[in-house]
Amino acid sequence: MVYRRFIWGALARFLVVIALLAASTFCLAAKDWWWTSAILFVLCLGFLVLFFRFVTKTNKDLARFIDAINYKDFAVNFKDTMTGGAFDQLHESFHSTLDQFKQLKLEKESQYQYLLLLVKELKVGILAIDASGKIRLKNQQACQLLDLP
Repeated sequence: MVYRRFIWGALARFLVVIALLAASTFCLAAKDWWWTSAILFVLCLGFLVLFFRFVTKTNKDLARFIDAINYKDFAVNFKDTMTGGAFDQLHESFHSTLDQFKQLKLEKESQYQYLLLLVKELKVGILAIDASGKIRLKNQQACQLLDLP
């Protein structure tokens, strides 16, 4: 659905640019219509800029979406009125995916906090050491048993 709307929007903008170019060329062929031709040509350039912005909008939004995931920034907003609703479904998918990532991050943090609480409350000494030999997790009993600070 999003793709079809995008194609029709791009096609409509492209046809407007072609029509303005044709009208500008026709006016240029007429001897007394120089100003009209110049105005139509400037309008054509304006529509070319709008066409380019419309086409690159998806790439920019996709790049922002991927950056949001990479930097764990789940507060990114993709609402935009410039496109006239042509990308609403795409933006809803982006927001849904970011919400799921946010939920997973919250669940992971909750599980980690629960693990820390369990380790702290256990009456048995616990040490977690990574591959480089650094202590990543310890509880009070382990510190007492091993005379660690």
